[in-house]
Amino acid sequence: MTLPNFLLIGALKSGTTTLYEDLIQSQDIYMPPDKEPGGLLWCVDQRGVEKYKRCFSTHSGEPLIGDASTIYAKSPEYSEAPGLARRVLGENLKIIYIVRDPVSRMISEYKHLYAGQEEHLPIERALFEHSRYINYSRYAYQLSAWRKYFSEKNILILKFENYVKKRDVTIRRVCEFLGADYDKVKWDYSGRANQGTSRRVPKGFVRRFARSRLYLYRIKPHLPKYLQTLGKTALATAAGKEVVVTLPEYLREELMGRMSDADLKVWYDAI
Repeated sequence: MTLPNFLLIGALKSGTTTLYEDLIQSQDIYMPPDKEPGGLLWCVDQRGVEKYKRCFSTHSGEPLIGDASTIYAKSPEYSEAPGLARRVLGENLKIIYIVRDPVSRMISEYKHLYAGQEEHLPIERALFEHSRYINYSRYAYQLSAWRKYFSEKNILILKFENYVKKRDVTIRRVCEFLGADYDKVKWDYSGRANQGTSRRVPKGFVRRFARSRLYLYRIKPHLPKYLQTLGKTALATAAGKEVVVTLPEYLREELMGRMSDADLKVWYDAI
């Protein structure tokens, strides 16, 4: 058992699941079957560190070990993550942060929560009344603590829009950043994770089983990808009708006005 040497910290609804699915194709990279363990937040004591190590129990010797948990870029709720990362994982840890048009990210998060019945307000109220939507799109703010603990050379900022257009270019850049060999993998870029506007939500026992350690660590790693997809389709139930929302342009402009110049610069300058 060991610990990560890189983190994929978010941003939420900016392609992190797709990036995770792409990166685990590399023979040089291990990421746990549980895509979002969030276990770094347990590491307030040695008992928590040992629990976090168990998330990587199926590691089989790959030189690069990652944790893809968007909770690490959800300040102020989880602002302790960068400090814990430095203390537990060390100063050489590498950080990947993928960002998206700030308002498009908010809308995607809203759809995700609304479809899962975790959000009930209409979008024109929710995006302003629940601070998380704006906070998670304040990219400079989210990065500020990470930059306090880690060098800029250890932080790679990607742009979702570029990733969608040229997956191979982005993945090659990530491999160079991490030190993985891009050319020895026959990459499959045929799918895009979480692209629907309504999500599928397993119910009851199925939901518990899909999140269980037995499935994630004992069964899922041995299933071909196509069987995992078939299983999700067969066992999951759609959360409801497709969520279709429109945001008036004046509200989009108002939301963009809530971003600082530094927040917007992170997105504009991302590769």
